[in-house]
Amino acid sequence: MLRGMGIGMRVTALLALALVAGAAHAQSDDEFHAAPYLGVAGTWGIEQFENDGGRSHDGVGLDTRLGFRFLPYLAAEAEWEYFPGFDTPLGGLTTHALTANLKGFLVNENTGPFEPYALVGVGALISDRRGSGDYGLAMRFGGGMNMKFSDHVAFKVEGSYVQPTGDVDDLEYVSVVWGLELSL
Repeated sequence: MLRGMGIGMRVTALLALALVAGAAHAQSDDEFHAAPYLGVAGTWGIEQFENDGGRSHDGVGLDTRLGFRFLPYLAAEAEWEYFPGFDTPLGGLTTHALTANLKGFLVNENTGPFEPYALVGVGALISDRRGSGDYGLAMRFGGGMNMKFSDHVAFKVEGSYVQPTGDVDDLEYVSVVWGLELSL
């Protein structure tokens, strides 16, 4: 269904869905409580691979997170992003990105259920490109928005750029994530 749509249309559709969902939320006036959270989401990897002559194609995968929100404007999380098959000239390419992220939220009394944030992370990217488990350091930069349905449930959309080094330095990609976050 999404194959015929350009990237701009896909992102616009996801953001529109998020805005409609967030507008239906009634913001509670409870004070902030530090809490752990779990996230599970779909992810679309827009490949930016080097040295493939433009013959690789995007992948769809899974994004999971375990984090802790210390302050209304700061959280730390561990993220695992899994792509079971970027389509490359050599066949399917499986990647795992494991990063530790810091998220800075822009929240105040005027943001309501919307919580925009920026994130930065560092970790590793592992691929099965040569059947041997190539890996390298990976950095992640991005931003997104949580749309809170309640004090414990939020829908999120996020975009980030993953820049690996080492054996996998040519496997950079843009990650577009959509899913749920549950505060415990």
